[in-house]
Amino acid sequence: MLKRDLLLIVGLLLTALLVFVFLRFFVDKGALVQITIAGKSFATVRLDQDAVIPIGRTNTLVIKDGYAFMESADCNDQICVHHRKISRTDESIICLPNKVVVTIVNAKERDVDAFAQ
Repeated sequence: MLKRDLLLIVGLLLTALLVFVFLRFFVDKGALVQITIAGKSFATVRLDQDAVIPIGRTNTLVIKDGYAFMESADCNDQICVHHRKISRTDESIICLPNKVVVTIVNAKERDVDAFAQ
């Protein structure tokens, strides 16, 4: 039984390592930050240009050094403010009370008519 337990633990550790390597090195870094409020497009901005973006009167999004993060929000729980910085395709920061969704998208997968700043 001990040998099987050891094999199971080693197998799980190898699987975790493979997932980490895949996510770290093979998932595309996003090119654009798409912001929606209540399901309607608010803005699409480039991830490679530093910016501070007021989202309505409720939230403030910061794009810096290729990462996006919510700097402030007027909601009580502040979950979106404490969320880690995002930079990879399909990562999101969501503020449910204010109905704000910030998602990283790849420019190749999305037709962009214009960049909002």
